[in-house]
Amino acid sequence: MIEHPISLFLDEILEHMKEYQDEIENAQTLFENVFKYSQAKSSKSRSRQALILKQYGGEKELRKVCLNCCNKLNRIKKSISESNQKLEELLTHKTLKCYTCRGQGSFTKPLYVRERGSLRQSTIQVVDCPECDGRGKVSFNINLESEVIIKQFFEFVKYFDSIFDCTITCMRNLIKALGGDNA
Repeated sequence: MIEHPISLFLDEILEHMKEYQDEIENAQTLFENVFKYSQAKSSKSRSRQALILKQYGGEKELRKVCLNCCNKLNRIKKSISESNQKLEELLTHKTLKCYTCRGQGSFTKPLYVRERGSLRQSTIQVVDCPECDGRGKVSFNINLESEVIIKQFFEFVKYFDSIFDCTITCMRNLIKALGGDNA
């Protein structure tokens, strides 16, 4: 049984969200360590500073780890936005590029012709795709209940997007607080 095209996009978005969840746990650890480091720095406790920086190899490396985390969060956000946009287009048009002909509507196949007494000759025949009837797109249906659920999912993704922005802003502020101006 072929999966419904909507479920493929939803799975893709959910996979990106799982990736985000993993990276946000990493960011949380970074926030905690930078906070502890700044407290140790303001109390002039070199031993506590050294303990924290030891995990990263130094203050410069800690900045790099924070910057990498911020870049990864940005990449994940972009992936979710792209998948969400594709899903919205799919729902609007309720068509999908045909997998059989890759959206061309037709394909070529060799045709071998032999007339009496002559050699076999090959020609190329253009054939309409039987899957999409030569349109290059395949239509699909979705029931009203599923459409309502998916629209709620869009709202969730928009909410998730604002959390992303907040997290990335916090990461950039964190990098600036460490003295890195290239956030």
